[in-house]
Amino acid sequence: MATNLNLPNAENQERIAKALEELAGKTFVTDSSGSPGATGIQKGDKKAGLYSFVLPQEFGLIEGNPEGQREMTASNLALACGLAAGTPINENTTWAKFSSMGEVIFVPVKPLRSSVSYIDIYEAGLVYGDGTNGRVVPTLSSGASAVTTKQETIVTIGGHRYSVRLMRGAGSDPLDSYNDADRGMPGELSEWNNLILPLHEKARLQDWAYPAHAGTTEDWGIGLSDEDLVTHSSAGQGSYAWCIEQSDVTPTARVIRGYNGDSYGNHNNAWYANSNYAWRPALVLLS
Repeated sequence: MATNLNLPNAENQERIAKALEELAGKTFVTDSSGSPGATGIQKGDKKAGLYSFVLPQEFGLIEGNPEGQREMTASNLALACGLAAGTPINENTTWAKFSSMGEVIFVPVKPLRSSVSYIDIYEAGLVYGDGTNGRVVPTLSSGASAVTTKQETIVTIGGHRYSVRLMRGAGSDPLDSYNDADRGMPGELSEWNNLILPLHEKARLQDWAYPAHAGTTEDWGIGLSDEDLVTHSSAGQGSYAWCIEQSDVTPTARVIRGYNGDSYGNHNNAWYANSNYAWRPALVLLS
């Protein structure tokens, strides 16, 4: 059933609750920072695991924003990050708290901003999150380089500091070969495959629309749909999520995931921006 809410629908909320309740007795603490959400990994492991889902109000207030713009919303987070390009969507979406290669990261269940290009995100310092200018500076449609920008945007929300970057959508950067059947999307470093796909209803049977792009994933028993995650064009704006990686066959292109379903992987030129292209950030917990 279609839903206009920014949260998973009632049926899926119940499935989420039941799935996490099964492991409610698990008490091993892997996040003692006091950040929102569970303190122990409920599904998966430290390389790729799910702590819990977090409502936006559980984060607390965004420091540095003007009064009236400090609640954790899509618009207010973009303001704190200096990202003015694009259009806010899914203002109050739920977030997923993950463990990724030992880091605690928070990723919105739905995208936060549409009609935004990879270059817009890069020039706001929001792609790599590594304190450098990034592995490679993207190229404008004119052939000139984008403004070289240090990739270190840090926001403080509810007293916790987060580095803001894009998700890793592939197994390497640059891709090992876009011309392969899997397009280089699976791999140990692919946060999209290892964190987002296990949330999806197709993880149970591994009946992905694009099985080569998905590889073999875990099933965490959550059962979210493309509509819940906005990973198909029929689900609304922003179904293409920009990811970090550069294409190995088209140097001006960057990895995007979604649009034709959760498993789909593609590349498009870094300057593309229409209602399909989205900012879906990862907030990496620093303290």
